[in-house]
Amino acid sequence: MARFLRSRIEGGVPTRSLLVRFVIVSLIIGAFFVMFNPFKTPEERRSELTERVLSKMREAPATAPIEAQPSMMERSGEVFGTKVIFRAISADSNSIQNAADALFKDLVLVRDMLDAGKGDSPLYKVNSSAGDGNFVEVPEEFYRLVERCMQLSERTHGYFDITLGPIWKRWNFDQLKPVILEAKEAEALLPLVGYDKVELKPEGFGVRLKKDNMELDFRPVIRAYALERARVILKEKGISDYIMFIGGDAIVSGSNMGNPWSIVMQHPRKAWNYFGVMTFDQPAGMISQADFRHFFISKGFRYHDLLDPKTAAPVQKVRVATTVMDDLVAAAALTYAVHVQGHKEGLKLAEEWGGVPLLVQDVWNHNHWNEAMKKYFVEKEGSNLDLPDVNAQKQ
Repeated sequence: MARFLRSRIEGGVPTRSLLVRFVIVSLIIGAFFVMFNPFKTPEERRSELTERVLSKMREAPATAPIEAQPSMMERSGEVFGTKVIFRAISADSNSIQNAADALFKDLVLVRDMLDAGKGDSPLYKVNSSAGDGNFVEVPEEFYRLVERCMQLSERTHGYFDITLGPIWKRWNFDQLKPVILEAKEAEALLPLVGYDKVELKPEGFGVRLKKDNMELDFRPVIRAYALERARVILKEKGISDYIMFIGGDAIVSGSNMGNPWSIVMQHPRKAWNYFGVMTFDQPAGMISQADFRHFFISKGFRYHDLLDPKTAAPVQKVRVATTVMDDLVAAAALTYAVHVQGHKEGLKLAEEWGGVPLLVQDVWNHNHWNEAMKKYFVEKEGSNLDLPDVNAQKQ
């Protein structure tokens, strides 16, 4: 280095310039040792580099977290012998899963409470005590449901009745092993039918069936009752955008990704087609009774579980009856009564009830609906296979 400096001085290069260059060379050499210190281990160099990167990240300005985007989540299962589908729109998947868990747990509770074959159910206890003269103490929720059904039997002039239990018990609508109730046996069982043969005692919530072999059966209203309870659960869980089906019955709330919820109405005789679309832009409950859900065909005749309380025979006047009401159990009673009476008397009954929305398809595939139903229903036939998943939900 001394020889270098001496040669540069002798060559006439100014001393100040040499000093500046010496400093620059020293800095470069120093930086090299800092960056690539040959005496440091690879682990030490990696650790040092990592610390420099983290330091830069800490110095960087904070950015807003990315918000989760709402999406549709679905849970399905089977209860009451039919399909259950729950769909909800939310960005919080945990809240939807918790709500779905609560819903399906409650469905089991309803099933067990209204299971006539379950030895510890209140329904079993009431039916097994028929005719013994004693009131059976039952849970309040069971008592209130019996009370509501008796009131609805009166409002429908007896065309809806939960005392059809002995009649339903003798039928079997399983297509693999159907059983037809013979006319003579039906005639012998009809004296056991009638809501006036049920007595209630408010003190202690007592229920008594007056005659031996009487049986209550809640099949016309069980889906509607379960949906009523589901609606309460979803409100408690803070779920606002959802649709839930139990068979052909449904509750809706909020919107479907910003669009109104739509439900296509399955055609009763064309399995892959629909005959209309129901649209909901506010919370609502839709109850639909139909003759194609539990049935079998024998010798060209369709036998289904919508029975006339006055004859014990399957009714043959209506294929589908649908209403939109807040009181879902009442909606189930109304649509059942419409099947028994026919579309003309059914529309009159809807007016008696304050003009509630009613849609009826008769046995000639003609659709009839009142003024109140125009808000929801559009008559339109098409194929279910052509439906967009986002804007329409199959009934």
